[in-house]
Amino acid sequence: AETAAAVSAALAREGWQAYGPAFAQQADLPNQKHLTFKKGAIGLTAFVSVAPAQGNATSVQYSGVKLAHDLPFPKDAAEVKFDPDRPHFDCVTAEAVAPALDFFRGELGARGWSPWTAPDAPAPTEREAVLFFVRGSERPLLLEIARGEDARTRVRIESVPPSLIAALAKPRNAPEPSRPSAVDTMIEDTMTKALEGALAEIKGARRPAPQQRSAEAPLGVLAGRAPIPVPASAEDLEHDGAEGTLEFASPSGVAAVAAFYRAQMKPLGWKEGRSVINRPNMVVLDFAKADQDLKLTVMRMGARTNVTARGSVLRAAATKADPADAPAAATPETLAGEDMKGLPVPTRSKVKSVGSTRYRITLDATVPAALDAVLAFYRDELGKRGWSETASARNRKEVTIALKTPEGPAALRLTAGGRDTAVRLTLRKPGEAEKAGLLPKAGQGKLVLGNILQSEVQITVAERSFTLGPGQGSKNPDGPMLDLAPGTYEVAFKMAGKPAERESVTIGADEAWGVIIGPGGALPLHVY
Repeated sequence: AETAAAVSAALAREGWQAYGPAFAQQADLPNQKHLTFKKGAIGLTAFVSVAPAQGNATSVQYSGVKLAHDLPFPKDAAEVKFDPDRPHFDCVTAEAVAPALDFFRGELGARGWSPWTAPDAPAPTEREAVLFFVRGSERPLLLEIARGEDARTRVRIESVPPSLIAALAKPRNAPEPSRPSAVDTMIEDTMTKALEGALAEIKGARRPAPQQRSAEAPLGVLAGRAPIPVPASAEDLEHDGAEGTLEFASPSGVAAVAAFYRAQMKPLGWKEGRSVINRPNMVVLDFAKADQDLKLTVMRMGARTNVTARGSVLRAAATKADPADAPAAATPETLAGEDMKGLPVPTRSKVKSVGSTRYRITLDATVPAALDAVLAFYRDELGKRGWSETASARNRKEVTIALKTPEGPAALRLTAGGRDTAVRLTLRKPGEAEKAGLLPKAGQGKLVLGNILQSEVQITVAERSFTLGPGQGSKNPDGPMLDLAPGTYEVAFKMAGKPAERESVTIGADEAWGVIIGPGGALPLHVY
C-alpha cells in the first residue's frame, strides 16, 4: 500500500491523473494494486505486487497504451471513473456549471467534437447543463453537468445511440429522398413515420390527453430471472451479463416506467441519485447500493418507451448461481476470450493491460469470475497454443503455474479477491534477450542502466560508478550492464544541478532489470 501511494504521488507530480474502472469496483487485494492513469491520449497502468519468491520484495511494473478515446479530465477531477473503450467518464469537480461547461466545450472541440443542441433543449442554468457532441460517424457523446448542494459538481460523459440525435434533429416536413424500388420506399415511409412520432412527443406537438396520462395504472413486475425488477409491460428483453447491460421496450409511458423503478428499487436498498435529465419524453435514473451501481435511461421513441440499463449489478448477476442450478454449481462457468498482443484474456475482464519489451511480455487483468473459472479458461487457452505446465502450486486464494512455451518460459498467477480474480501472465523470450546481451547467467540477475536526459548523469550501484552520456541506453540496451546475485540493490544517482538521489531495485534469479534516469528520477523496469 505504501509503495502504491508513492507511485501515485510521483506520477501525479508528472501530470498523470488517476482513475478507476467505470462499470466495476476497483479490485482491492492485499498483495496487489492495479493503478490506472491518464495523461493526454496516453494511458498508463502500474501493477504493484509482492513477490514471495524474492523475499516478499515489492515489484512495480508499468505499461503504456494509446487510449481508444481521449476524454478530457478537469485538473481537480476527483472520484474519476473512466472507460476509454465505450467511452464513459464520470467525476466530481469544484468548478461551477458554467466554467465546467466552457472547459468541456473547449477540450472536446480541440479533439474534433462539435457541440449539438436539441431544438427544444433547456438552456444551461447555475444548477445543471446538458449538451451533445458529435464527430463524424462516431457515436455521439452526451455531457451532463449537475451542481450539488455540497458545492461540488458532478460531470458525466457517455456515448449515446445515434438514433437519439436523429429523432431530435429530423424536421417533420423533410422531403423524402428518392428510392429505386417500392420496397425501399415502404421502408423509408415506415421509418419516417416512427421518427415523426418520436419528434412530435419530444417537441410537445402531440401529447397524450391528460385523462389518459393520469389513468395509466402502476406497473406490475415481470416474473422471470432478470437481475433487477422489470415492468410487466416489458417487451424484447435482452440481458448481456458480460457487458453489464439490460434493454427492453414497453408501451407504457416514460413517467410510468420511471415511477416503477423508483417504487421498486427503494425497498431493495437502492438509493436514487440526482439526475439532470428528468423530462416528459426522457428520464435518466441513477441508483447506488453499497459497492454496486445502476443507471437507467428511459426514452420515448414513437409508440414505445425504450429502456437501457447499465451497471455493475447487471454484470455481477450473470456470475451468481441461481438456486435452481444448484446441482451444477461445482462446474465452472465457461469464459469467452480474446487476444492481447498474443496472450489470451477473458473478454469480460474489467481491467486489462499488456506491458511488453522485445524480451518479455506481461498481461495483467481483473476478471469478474471465480478462480476455478479463470483457471479453466487459461488451461484451455494455453493448451491450444502448445504451452505445457512444468510445475504448479495452489492454496485457497492463489494458483501459480510455470509453463514451457515455444518462445521461452512463462508463468501464470491467479489471485482470488472477493468476486474477482486477478491475473498475471508473463512470457519471457530468452532468444531475444541473448541477442541483446541481456540474458542473465543461470541463477544470476542482470542490471542495465540508461539515461533519457539531455545531460550527463552519474550512477553508483554495487560499489561501481558510471557516467552515462545524454540519451545513453534510452533506446537500445547500450548502457552499462552488471551481472549481480539475486537481491535488493541501492542505485545512487546525481543529475546536473540537483542533489544526489537514491532508488532501490530488487532483482530475482534469471531476471534482467533496467534503471532509467529521467526528469522525475529513477524508474526501475523489469526487462526480462
